[in-house]
Amino acid sequence: MIPLYTYEGLIDYMISVSARPNDTELISQMPNFVLLAQLKLGRRLNIFGTQKILTGILPNNQNTIQLPNLYLRSISLTLFDPRYDNQANILTYRLPEYVMRIQNGSTLRDMPLDYTEIDVNTLFLAPFPPDLTPYPGFSFQLIFHEIYQALTPTNQTNYLTERMMDLLVDASLKEMYIFLKDSYYIEMYSNNVEKGIAEAMAQDDLNRSDRGSNPDIN
Repeated sequence: MIPLYTYEGLIDYMISVSARPNDTELISQMPNFVLLAQLKLGRRLNIFGTQKILTGILPNNQNTIQLPNLYLRSISLTLFDPRYDNQANILTYRLPEYVMRIQNGSTLRDMPLDYTEIDVNTLFLAPFPPDLTPYPGFSFQLIFHEIYQALTPTNQTNYLTERMMDLLVDASLKEMYIFLKDSYYIEMYSNNVEKGIAEAMAQDDLNRSDRGSNPDIN
């Protein structure tokens, strides 16, 4: 494997294999490719990061919350009802298919009960009855995990670069070729990523079954 051990090394390598070293639009997107790769790998491999709290106001008749860039996974979401002295209502996390199906499923509910992630940028709340429209926006509190030591120009190495650089490279290149809409490379790097994730999870299982085999987890 080419020794890419830093953020800058990874970016330079991605530019070189893209065969478009002078494409300014592509180069400007490189940090986003690397960030998306880290977010998706973090979720699949259960690499939890720092616990954070996001608060804000849910606009009238809106059932989405925009997520921070480094959001990895939610812990809890609470809505505070302004009609009843800001009574706290804890929502239940559901699979996207379930939440999207119940979006218009009940006119008897007077507030959302469930939520899900529809992409890496957005939480979706449901059901969202039309009778909420006259009320001022609910405030919310989202407790979530932030990605663990995200790679940035000022943070050149992290868990992924130190322990599974090959997997990070494949995942980043997959995101790049999705942007380039190149189906051949998308499939190739997708297969590499799935293989790498399976190997990493198998190694984790081995470490848990034989703690003496890996001093890092003792």
